Amino acid sequence: AATTAAPKLKVLCLHGYSQNGAVLRDRSGGFRKPFKKSRFELSYPDGLFGCTKDGEDEQEADADLERRAWWRGHAGQATYVGWDESHASLCELWEREQFDGIIGFSQGAAAAAML
Repeated sequence: AATTAAPKLKVLCLHGYSQNGAVLRDRSGGFRKPFKKSRFELSYPDGLFGCTKDGEDEQEADADLERRAWWRGHAGQATYVGWDESHASLCELWEREQFDGIIGFSQGAAAAAML
């Protein structure tokens, strides 16, 4: 009798502030290694908003790295912008892709907790 492989478990992986999905994927190689032959499929979307590293202006931003964020704040202000849009986008992605789990790093961990 032929056996059917169990479906993969899909995990949404959210990057931190001023990273992107590709950077998190590359930097999490040690974490991902045990999953290569497992039932897990890891997905690394990009945050909706461009940003710079703390203390960096737009001209100093690394041209080789598209820095992204799930929301942005402004120095000296206690308000953040963009979470509503990111929340809606991530909820739509979650429903469409039918993820089984979520992990996040830094700002991505906060986003994961708020979902």
